[in-house]
Amino acid sequence: MKLQTIKIIGIMLILCVFLGIMSAAARPQSDCVPVEPTSEPTAAPTEPLTEPPTEPEDDKWAERAAEYPVATQVWLYMKNEFGWSDIVCAGVMGNLMAECGGCWTSDLNWRSNHPGGLGMVQWIGSRRKQIIQYYGEQPTVEEQLTFMYNELYGLNGVTKQVTNKQLDAIMNAETPEECAFAFASYYERCAEKHRPPRRGYARTAYEYFVD
Repeated sequence: MKLQTIKIIGIMLILCVFLGIMSAAARPQSDCVPVEPTSEPTAAPTEPLTEPPTEPEDDKWAERAAEYPVATQVWLYMKNEFGWSDIVCAGVMGNLMAECGGCWTSDLNWRSNHPGGLGMVQWIGSRRKQIIQYYGEQPTVEEQLTFMYNELYGLNGVTKQVTNKQLDAIMNAETPEECAFAFASYYERCAEKHRPPRRGYARTAYEYFVD
């Protein structure tokens, strides 16, 4: 009887231990598992909340373009496309002002087309025929400037109008006045009496676009 009782107690103890192990295995281990984020973090805005302030220099060019749109276009084209210095741009501009400025201002009449000359440079003779051959009877501002550039350097089949020494004198001038006189003498080849005033126009252009 005692032996049977001991067996029953032993079986009960084993059963209790087994049930305890099973209960522990079934318990959730949530405190050991990292929690995954439910959504992506909010990204910082990539676009500025307000427009950047306008640069004062931009305002100046806007004012110039409003007052003298063609002259401003010409100046920026010579600077950006040709890479010319302010002195050279002013010297050339002084000549354009004399040729088609209208009352000697920067109000350039790029559409000028009459027997006395075509465009801003007032091309005549064989030079007039050649620019018309390339661009027609009414070349645009950029076409006229490109043709002028090609005449200076003898590019793209256009007849070169200055010697290398004369071109150096134009491009290496130390003042707008010096450049204007060289450009008038070697490229425009206008009458001598018309050359000195272009120095003053070049200075006017320099002070307007640079100073």
